Amino acid sequence: MRLATMFAHIVDYKSPFTRAHSVGLAEKARRMGAYYGMDEEKQSELYFAGAVHDVGKLIIQNDILEKPDKLTGEEYITMQNHAYASYMVLRQMEGLEDVASWAYLHHEKLDGSGYPFGLSGSKLNHEQRLMGCLDIYQALVEPRPYKDGMPHEKAVRILRDMAKSGKIDPIITEDIARCFSAA
Repeated sequence: MRLATMFAHIVDYKSPFTRAHSVGLAEKARRMGAYYGMDEEKQSELYFAGAVHDVGKLIIQNDILEKPDKLTGEEYITMQNHAYASYMVLRQMEGLEDVASWAYLHHEKLDGSGYPFGLSGSKLNHEQRLMGCLDIYQALVEPRPYKDGMPHEKAVRILRDMAKSGKIDPIITEDIARCFSAA
C-alpha cells in the first residue's frame, strides 16, 4: 500500500485543491472492501485502484484543475481527457488489468453517459461501479476551489438522486450511506 500511497501523493501534489483526493478515495475504497467482507488482498487492490485513479490528471493544466469558477465547455472536455490518459497509463500494468480498469473507468455511468468510453451498466462490474460512486462521494465531501466540502448526509442525498436517475448504482449508494454514516 505504500507504493500506491506514493502514486496518490504524486497525482494529488499537482494541485493543492485536490491534495487529499486520491488518498481519500483509496482509503474509502479499502474501507468499503472491509465493509463487503473482502479479504486483505482485495482491499489492497481497491486501495491501489483509488490511489492511481486520477493519474491522468498529471496532463491537465493547473489553471483548469484550480479554476475557482465553473469550467467552460472546452475546459470541461480537457478535464475529461484525464480519464483516457489514466487508461493509457494503467492499461499497461501487466497482471493488474482488472484493478487498472476499476481505476480508469471511474467516470463511466450506468446509463452510458460517462467517459472515456460511454460504457453502460451491463458493461461495468461491481468494483468499477464502486470506484465511480466513491469518486463522486469523495469529491462532494472534500473542499474544492469552487465549493466547501459537504457533510455526509448532503453528499448521500446527491448520490441517491444520481442513483434514481440511473447514473450510479443504487445498492452501492446505500452501502456508502451506511459505511460512512459515522465518519
